[in-house]
Amino acid sequence: MPQITAGQTVQAQDFYDTFFSRFATFANSGIAYGTNNYHFADIPNPAFTSAYGGPTSGLPLAPTSTNSINPGNIIDDQGIKDYVIGRSVEYCRIRNVSVTRNVTASGGPAATSETRTGISHMTQAYAAGGFSNPGSINNIYEGNTIFSSQLIQFIDDCYNQYNSNQRPSVFSASYSVCHNSCHSNCHGSRGRR
Repeated sequence: MPQITAGQTVQAQDFYDTFFSRFATFANSGIAYGTNNYHFADIPNPAFTSAYGGPTSGLPLAPTSTNSINPGNIIDDQGIKDYVIGRSVEYCRIRNVSVTRNVTASGGPAATSETRTGISHMTQAYAAGGFSNPGSINNIYEGNTIFSSQLIQFIDDCYNQYNSNQRPSVFSASYSVCHNSCHSNCHGSRGRR
């Protein structure tokens, strides 16, 4: 996979490959929960399941709607900034989420509670906020020769901010299920066999 290296002319694919290897690969790693693996099997649908934004494989490397970095296009300063910042904000959907499942009880076993926390692929509505432009964005402007080291620093600064601030930021949710209704439903199912 080609990447941006010193002294080369930067092509769109080189830029994508560098972003993928320096940001996307790491952001997409270690995802425990997503549309293919909810925190709990009985999580309410669609109230909770609709909050999950994709599979545990993460976000695909694809152009955003604000992207002007496409094969055949001239890569300019605004296109670089729009793509890196836009994708960084999208990756804030991949974050730490804690879900607590409360099992209530009435006249039966004692109530229980279980919490599962892990990196989760959520919708943009549940993305961690607070992402800001890093200082290295100031090296990328019209009329300036942009060096490969500046592009790499810009991508790395965005990733480091996401990895330090947005990814570990915990979003917490909880829901309850009634042991008695489950218990009677189970017995009812057995009785009908």
